[in-house]
Amino acid sequence: MHVISTLDPAHGGPPVVVARLAAAQAALGAQVRILYVAKPALTGPRTHPTTDVDPHATARISMMLSEVPGADRVAVEAVPSAGLAVSWLGLCPLRSRIDELAQSGHLVHVHELWTHISRNASAAAMANRAPLVFTVHGMLHPWSLAQRALRKRVALAAHFRAALSRAAFIHALNADEASHLHAMRLGQHVEVIPNGVFAQEFAPGTPGLNHPGSARAALGIGAAPMALFLGRLHHKKGLDILARAWELAAPKLPTATLVVAGPTDASDPASASSQRTLALAERARVIGPVYGPHKLAMLADADCFILPSRQEGFSMAILEALACGTPALISPQCCFSEVGLRRAGIVTADLSPEAFARGLEALLTDRPAARAMGARGREMVLADYTWPTIAARMLDAYAKHAAS
Repeated sequence: MHVISTLDPAHGGPPVVVARLAAAQAALGAQVRILYVAKPALTGPRTHPTTDVDPHATARISMMLSEVPGADRVAVEAVPSAGLAVSWLGLCPLRSRIDELAQSGHLVHVHELWTHISRNASAAAMANRAPLVFTVHGMLHPWSLAQRALRKRVALAAHFRAALSRAAFIHALNADEASHLHAMRLGQHVEVIPNGVFAQEFAPGTPGLNHPGSARAALGIGAAPMALFLGRLHHKKGLDILARAWELAAPKLPTATLVVAGPTDASDPASASSQRTLALAERARVIGPVYGPHKLAMLADADCFILPSRQEGFSMAILEALACGTPALISPQCCFSEVGLRRAGIVTADLSPEAFARGLEALLTDRPAARAMGARGREMVLADYTWPTIAARMLDAYAKHAAS
């Protein structure tokens, strides 16, 4: 049983990861369920559960699930939302449903931290002595812990440290994350398992990849060099670094275009000024979120994918770009050193705008070399980072640690 706050892909990578991991586990014969809390359409305080859900979020979730190979094998439950105070007290439909499933022997795999959803899910697992697993998705990285630090210290002390310590294992997405978890002494067992892709979603001729150049045509940029940022428009993703890097690189790339795609994160006012700067920059386009085949077309048509992130667990956007044959220009904080080691793109020396400007110049001026990097990246992802292999590793980890 995977538990996550939302399956809405507008909230970034974790919903996409959970849907695909669950489908791949089900394809291997496991009985898999996803529980998430339906986003309410109503605003303001609530003192009781509501079934009035946000239709836009529901449509995005349905579209995403329709694109996931084998998602029809997974039982997906949208639990009604309740008032925040009620939820923190555990008197909510989510807690009741997890209690019921945990009593019937389900392993509880909790994704993310700090929310009442993750608190209720882990509390229910512990109360019912059900096996408990956490995937923290980078939320215990030092950079993440420094954001709203007091609130997170209180939450750790009040519940999450004990819950993490009681877990059968904590799932880390990369070795860097595992080292931070070990340093925090949160539990005896940490399993390092990356994210992945379904190879069939990136096969030539699939929707989004069957009309090369369609994204360029829609943007009106033709065959000119194109760099793409795709992700949540959040300060963590380095939008301010991107804006300054493009300011430095653009004069040396007189025909190139920077495209910035992704949903705005309303909880992050710090990114607003960077978005305005990018929207006003010469030959930069801020186009909003893209999903499904449109997203794949954007990734495939780009000459390079750029992510100057301050912190990542294991970026799905990087994997998807590489699977489309597009080289990646990323920060060391993306924790994907294989991009550089396998010559599938460039891992910058640091987070400076100057380093990213140099990377943009290198990839957009030598397009044959960039295409060769993209081909190596696609080969690497399809060989080493596919969901069937990763799901098998996760199921093996469940079996290895669940008895504890």
